[in-house]
Amino acid sequence: MKITILNGNPQESSFDAYLKEIQGQLEEKGSRV
Repeated sequence: MKITILNGNPQESSFDAYLKEIQGQLEEKGSRV
């Protein structure tokens, strides 16, 4: 499955932090992010 999320906000938000956290969790389980 491929998902693309585009965020044009130049300042990092809590949503960006959430995406980084999810990325780490997915990569730990062997997913390619």
